[in-house]
Amino acid sequence: KTMPDDEWANAVKTGGKSKGSFEQVAALAEAVTLACIALRVPYKRLLWDAKTMTFTNSPEATRLVRREQYRTGWEQIVG
Repeated sequence: KTMPDDEWANAVKTGGKSKGSFEQVAALAEAVTLACIALRVPYKRLLWDAKTMTFTNSPEATRLVRREQYRTGWEQIVG
């Protein structure tokens, strides 16, 4: 049986479609995002608070969680 994470990853790799919903792969998406942020704040152990979506020990890393400004035209969609 294919797990939701596998199905999503395979869809990305092959350009196909996934039958799963974002909720099924949210944990994977969060982990990938946190890994990308960790690469941008090297040599520091980051402590993540999932409830508040902040790094408790790094304001620098927390600023990378969300963009402060969006490109023109995206304000109503994202905000």
